[in-house]
Amino acid sequence: MLERLDQLEENLHRIERTLDRLAASPFWGMQTGHPHIERVRGVCGGDPVVVGTRIPVWPIVSYANQGATVQQLLEHYPHLTAAQVYDALSYYYDHKDETDRLIRENGADQAKKWLSDSSLPSTLTRTSP
Repeated sequence: MLERLDQLEENLHRIERTLDRLAASPFWGMQTGHPHIERVRGVCGGDPVVVGTRIPVWPIVSYANQGATVQQLLEHYPHLTAAQVYDALSYYYDHKDETDRLIRENGADQAKKWLSDSSLPSTLTRTSP
């Protein structure tokens, strides 16, 4: 009986350590504090994307930083709303260092591809809410 209790206690500690590790993960809960921006495991490497799409925040910001207006961004992404684009820009100002790093890592050429390549997936198929 005592051996069984020790085993259960060890399992409980293992579960607690796993939960602590998950809670420290930037992807835990996927919430970003922005209603139109989320992180989804397996989508764009977990980078922030517009909710329900595969469109990362960083190419939107990259073009805005180059002078593109919200209207011009909406022309490239006609399935997005102005609120989604503005929230992507708002996310940027709340997470400037991270987003600037993603822009540097991916480069201007990759940002152009996101805006011009219609073969890139833009929306996610959701199986659950």
